[in-house]
Amino acid sequence: MAFLDELKRRNVIRVAIGYLAGAWLLIQILETLFPIFGIPETSVRIVVVIAAIGFVPVLVASWYFEITPEGLKRDSEARQLQPKAPSHRTVDRLIAAVLTLAVVYFAVDKFVLDPARDAAEHEAARQEGRADALVESFGDKSIVVLPFVNISSDPEQEYLGDGLAEELLNLLARVEGLRVISRTSAFSFKGAEITSAEIARLLNVSYVLEGSVRKSGDTLRITAQLIDARADAHLWSDTYDHSTENIFDIQDSVAGEVVGHLKTELSLDPPKAERHNPVAFALYMQANQAETDETKRELLERALELDPGFLDAMAELAYVYSSIAEDAESAGDIETAEWHNGRYRSLVDEILAKNPSHPIINAYRVWEMFSLPDLPRAAMYAERALASEPTHFGALTSAGEVFTRLWRPEQAIPILRYVSERDPLSAYHFDNLSKAYLNTGQYTRAEETIRVILVQEPDDPFAEWRLGLTLLLQGKTSEALQHFSENLADEHPLRWHGRLLALHALGRTDDALLEMDRLLEASKLVEENPDFGGIYWFIGTAYAWMDMADEAFGAFEKQREVVPWLFT
Repeated sequence: MAFLDELKRRNVIRVAIGYLAGAWLLIQILETLFPIFGIPETSVRIVVVIAAIGFVPVLVASWYFEITPEGLKRDSEARQLQPKAPSHRTVDRLIAAVLTLAVVYFAVDKFVLDPARDAAEHEAARQEGRADALVESFGDKSIVVLPFVNISSDPEQEYLGDGLAEELLNLLARVEGLRVISRTSAFSFKGAEITSAEIARLLNVSYVLEGSVRKSGDTLRITAQLIDARADAHLWSDTYDHSTENIFDIQDSVAGEVVGHLKTELSLDPPKAERHNPVAFALYMQANQAETDETKRELLERALELDPGFLDAMAELAYVYSSIAEDAESAGDIETAEWHNGRYRSLVDEILAKNPSHPIINAYRVWEMFSLPDLPRAAMYAERALASEPTHFGALTSAGEVFTRLWRPEQAIPILRYVSERDPLSAYHFDNLSKAYLNTGQYTRAEETIRVILVQEPDDPFAEWRLGLTLLLQGKTSEALQHFSENLADEHPLRWHGRLLALHALGRTDDALLEMDRLLEASKLVEENPDFGGIYWFIGTAYAWMDMADEAFGAFEKQREVVPWLFT
């Protein structure tokens, strides 16, 4: 007890309370102010560590020293100066002042700052609401439709299994609240020796729809089964024996069974398949599986002869004409390219005249506007496509691209998150998403997304370079420098650019300028090496990073002359 009394007399306990209260107040204030000035979170951690280290020395000092009107004195001297006026009153006043500030700060934070933060968080949540609703809150409401196996004796009937699966996929994708994996990712497992449960795990879905198709003459036998991948259990299966004319009824039946078994999750009935001439529809399915544009063109033109109102077939034919035109232009055959482009435009106009909101064609027009460039009209067509069919994959992809090119990443992120969940094996969507995260300062999420890309495309130098940027922007400068040095080829401009940024951030300006010399030397090779077409953009951003504004604008102006589309 004597020791405790001595601690009280020497104000050690009061100093400890005051120190902890003051440290807490300081840390709270810094946590609020540092993000405003762009100071990394690691700085707050450093303050916490310093405060913790300083705690013991302060207590030791309070044992030996006292605060007096004449200043800081040793305990023995203070007792002689103030034998009847305990010095703890001064310490009490200091503690009271600190605690008062702490209470005031707590009140301001609770009743002023906290509501503002909540509003900002709610706004951010609203911006990403579609993605969260469509992705994270799906829970059990996710499915992959695998290609139906052809068990006919004729291997040429393969198109039936693929075509039926694709049509079911498109049909289910229109069900509100159901996440359906895109054709690209779903069909990537065709022929692979892998179980349905493993496919579901890789694609992060709860259900798998698979089946088989046998055709004999004009009769179809279609077997379909729905699997709960989590329990690796069959929920439902059925076999349909019908003529080929009834294939649309089969699609409706299968889609209805799927939604019916997920009824606890979904409240809407599945949409019905559009009815077409059965032979035209078979030709359309064959065209979708054809290997060459010429074969696709012949099949689609035959389908449209039988069913002139088959707009999806007409849209696919327009795409084929555009593809042939592009190949002809690359080969230098301008006359052939112009003829096929004319056919493309004619079909697009015809479809829009019949259905101005057709999602596929409006998505095509978005990409046309990019090439002009005409971003306002691209945005108009994207909006029209989404209004027509909000879950249409092509419409969503083009809308995400529009927001990205308009430098509106906050609006792009929800869409890009959704399409990447719908097509999880496509690095393209994750690439766009990572750029949107970078542009909104969400560097940790950008890093996570880029690491997904590198699993899919381990030799992608741009992904490696962008990963280094995320490390650099998170304040991991030395780690970023090591990454640029080890994961990009010695003679690659991306390596020089990344190292320059990291070296400058580390204060190694002379070494950074050596990397700049390499970039400037590479700019002389633009005409010889098309891969260096964007070199002036890298030079400009490097100058900007080094606060050399005039040089940066000069490089950007040069880039505009060399490759104008980089600035559209």
